[in-house]
Amino acid sequence: MSDADFLKKKEGTFITGIPDFSSDPVTGFGFGVRSNVYWNGERTNPLFAYTPYLAKLKANAAYYTSNARELVLSLDVPYYKGTRWRFKIDFKAQQNPSNLYFGLTESTLENLSLPSDPNTTFLTYDQYDKARKTLRPGETREADFVTDALSNRFRETEYMLNVKADYTIGNGKWRIMGGYEIQNLQYKTFEGEQVEAINPVTGEQTNAPNGFSLLQRDFDQGNISGLDGGWVSIFQSALIYDTRDFEPDPTKGYYFEIANEYSGKYIGSEFDFNKLFFTRTCL
Repeated sequence: MSDADFLKKKEGTFITGIPDFSSDPVTGFGFGVRSNVYWNGERTNPLFAYTPYLAKLKANAAYYTSNARELVLSLDVPYYKGTRWRFKIDFKAQQNPSNLYFGLTESTLENLSLPSDPNTTFLTYDQYDKARKTLRPGETREADFVTDALSNRFRETEYMLNVKADYTIGNGKWRIMGGYEIQNLQYKTFEGEQVEAINPVTGEQTNAPNGFSLLQRDFDQGNISGLDGGWVSIFQSALIYDTRDFEPDPTKGYYFEIANEYSGKYIGSEFDFNKLFFTRTCL
């Protein structure tokens, strides 16, 4: 790192944290905390000028008025005990009942309309949202009168654990990484749940069961897959080139990464896919 960054870098152990507030029309008002515990060691340590820290523990938590919540924990240990090894452990638990689904094709870009009445379109989202909440006669496997207030929403629950290790090659600019990630994903739609609705005759608010789910309908028709959720098992590998002067707040250098993720039944996954990533950052 530069001489200026070297002089500013704190010794020992310290904690940082900031409150986290947010608001949006989908998840509502959210509040939480973002915090880190740093172990920097002493300035006399030969690695002090080369590592961002000896270890860092990140802990983030948030809750939203829509009942969405999230907990993220991450431990990062570069140059473990003075060796060329770096270890990372990440854990995430989250639940979000406000995920949106409007379909998969370009038809989602057309004028807003209700699947139960595709010939009627709306110019504004407010008009569309009011029409969704208005009671309508139920279709097959629905109650006598239902609302479509939650027809485009679904709940996702995720638990994730990721363990990675990388090894520095040569003068420290190149690293090779390997890792394993396991996830459990669960999804739920809201057919039959009691929600707020609008009486079409009086215009008053009432409660009624939610009607069909667009996500469930597309799943039943074979247009999408994965709604049953399940376990995702992933093997990770990467080749990294990194010349940044100070990783947490770099002022110069390059970062290039080519990474691959493989998931398949042979490693205990209920899903099969392979992803190849390229990442490039120039300062």
